[in-house]
Amino acid sequence: MAWPLAHAGEVGITVRTYAQDSPAVPTGAESTDSGRASAPPVASFLVTSAAGDSTALAQVDANGLTGAGHARFLSVVSADRYLVGRNAFASGGFNMTGSIGIVGAAAPGLATFTALLEGAYTFSNPTPVGSTVHADYSFLVGSSPEFHGVFDQVDTSGLFSIPFTWTQLVQAGDTIPFALSFTGNASSLAGTADLDVRNTFKITAIDLPAGMTFTPDAQGFLSQFAVPDVSPVPEPSSLLLLGIGMASLGAMKRRGLARSMQSKA
Repeated sequence: MAWPLAHAGEVGITVRTYAQDSPAVPTGAESTDSGRASAPPVASFLVTSAAGDSTALAQVDANGLTGAGHARFLSVVSADRYLVGRNAFASGGFNMTGSIGIVGAAAPGLATFTALLEGAYTFSNPTPVGSTVHADYSFLVGSSPEFHGVFDQVDTSGLFSIPFTWTQLVQAGDTIPFALSFTGNASSLAGTADLDVRNTFKITAIDLPAGMTFTPDAQGFLSQFAVPDVSPVPEPSSLLLLGIGMASLGAMKRRGLARSMQSKA
């Protein structure tokens, strides 16, 4: 029987930055940048914009082999007060799809998939002028319903950690699809807004029933979780033959030693 192959993760990335300084100041300017990347199985993109006192950075990396991504959005306005027309904005996101094929025991069993979204958001504002960060995320595995959420933060710094767990019945021959998506942004009118998402729904564990694994295609999605091959334990008959062979070898060595001592005598 031909088992289903694990498909390499397909990833797509978009990033955009925008910086503007008030036309009322000599350094008045506007700057924008954007980019896209898509590839199997790894992609990344970084863009920056700068205009007078305003700068913005957006960086997104996604890895279809590990099922993990990184996203950072930074907007900085180096000024102690807000002026109309002065602002910085960074945004972007990624999507990732892939699948694994279940191999092994014939009897169906329960499999559990776990993932984690975590990161930090930081604000440094000279005045409370409403710098913000925003994130929108979704995660889908196997037959699970789409796990979706949104969070927004304003002017306060902190950490976040959002877990995901899904258990379903699997059997040999099943193909388990994965789909992850994440978008975020940071904006500032004065000061700094920084959203650093270290694990954009990194898949942390795949627990399959005893005797099951999934296709360990080197280019397959989540291939690092595949159970490595283990050398088979010798059967009792093999151990018996090995023991007989070692005993025979020992006897031959003893007879040779006896003959050598007799000749010397």
